[in-house]
Amino acid sequence: MASFGEKISGSFSDLPTMNNMGKTVFGPKSLTDLIRGVRAHKKNEASYISECLQEIKLELKTEDHDTKASAVQKLTYLHLLGYDIRLAFFPSLLN
Repeated sequence: MASFGEKISGSFSDLPTMNNMGKTVFGPKSLTDLIRGVRAHKKNEASYISECLQEIKLELKTEDHDTKASAVQKLTYLHLLGYDIRLAFFPSLLN
């Protein structure tokens, strides 16, 4: 382990993926992260889902089409679980 002040070589791609309760540190949650998070938060599932919906709203407002596609996948999964995703999310896809 490097001591304080010692230069560390390498890059961010060398770092292991770090998760904090299903939340990926580098970038938005994937569909797999969402599924794992829902399964892990059975006792407070509603609060976890509302947090995820807030993140999905932000993802839908980005210009990156891959991020938007991932957000739609997550909304579809949540809809299949019976959650009300509201059609208010979809106008942001048109931008």
